[in-house]
Amino acid sequence: MDQTLYLKKASRKVKRIHFSTIQYKTWNPLNHEVENIKNVLLVSGIANPYPLIEKLKEKYNLESIIFPDHHVFNDADLKVIHQKFDTF
Repeated sequence: MDQTLYLKKASRKVKRIHFSTIQYKTWNPLNHEVENIKNVLLVSGIANPYPLIEKLKEKYNLESIIFPDHHVFNDADLKVIHQKFDTF
């Protein structure tokens, strides 16, 4: 929903409305530099992974496995992730 329209509708019901955005920065490996990354496997368990997906698609060949928000990963999930990773 457009923020302006949302503000108009919500202003009748609430006193304060706050919006936030996410701005992704350069991807930095945690332990060592990896050069020439072409493929990325995104495993997500967040409410709305689609902005992150779109950002990653700009630079990488992206495969993704999307789980529900706050997903509790189990052995079967890990097996699926490993199988997908092995197909890269």
